[in-house]
Amino acid sequence: MCKERDVVTCVDLPQLEDKGWKVASAVMTMLIGVRSRDDLVWGADPDSTAVIDHILDTLSRDEEVLRDELEALSVSTKTLTTLKTRTNQ
Repeated sequence: MCKERDVVTCVDLPQLEDKGWKVASAVMTMLIGVRSRDDLVWGADPDSTAVIDHILDTLSRDEEVLRDELEALSVSTKTLTTLKTRTNQ
């Protein structure tokens, strides 16, 4: 598992950007290894800064704990998608 890649690719950039959170540049910068909070949040609004901080926090977690969290998120997302599909039928 490449922790940085896995965390950052879990981020749905288009969805976040559509909701007004300007985080794409920071996330792409994270992919090249930058972890300086000041560099990543420079010019970001408070809501976007909160999202960037959350991603940085996630990246700082132990890899095993993070793997478990990502797997749980994946299962939750699949379950939610299944429930939505059933509800719309």
